[in-house]
Amino acid sequence: RGTEAADHREFRSSAVSIDAEFIASIISGLKSFLVSAGRAELLEPLMFCVRELADNAVKANIKRVYFAENGWDIENPGEYERGMRHFKATLSERTPELLQRLRDLHYETHVTIREREGALIIDVANATRITDEESRRVRARIEKAVAFRDMAEAYTALHDPGESYGLGIVAVILTLRSMGVASDGFKIASAGPSTTA
Repeated sequence: RGTEAADHREFRSSAVSIDAEFIASIISGLKSFLVSAGRAELLEPLMFCVRELADNAVKANIKRVYFAENGWDIENPGEYERGMRHFKATLSERTPELLQRLRDLHYETHVTIREREGALIIDVANATRITDEESRRVRARIEKAVAFRDMAEAYTALHDPGESYGLGIVAVILTLRSMGVASDGFKIASAGPSTTA
């Protein structure tokens, strides 16, 4: 699954779901970069971040398939709220079926790791464009995360009935901060048909 291009030091791995093979591939690729930089101690916290973002990417892909199957417009705020209630209520029982639909549609999650000007760049991309509502919610989480001292404070302060607690993005930002990464070192953006964190 994972490939590393020797000429420009880039690693890529793709999968429909987060399974042991996908995770092992990413660990191997990331470890290679960190060992060569003398920063192997960052493997565990960075893998936490990558895994959290990859889980979010897969869920976003599943959500798009679910909304399309039910004829709901994910861009319509009313349909989004109604769809999310149904989505959360049925996700666990329908996950295997929805993952098969992702395979059929080739909706993959891609992880790319590369070096640029002495910095390690990690991109996690899904196959769908973020909606305005999702973007608003993510930006709000990021803004709040910058102010939190730790996860306990975040857990107490956050609750979003339209999504989940949203602690994943907060945990990623707090983890990156603990490694010395500035808050602007984490971004989410859509380009074409995909969204990248």
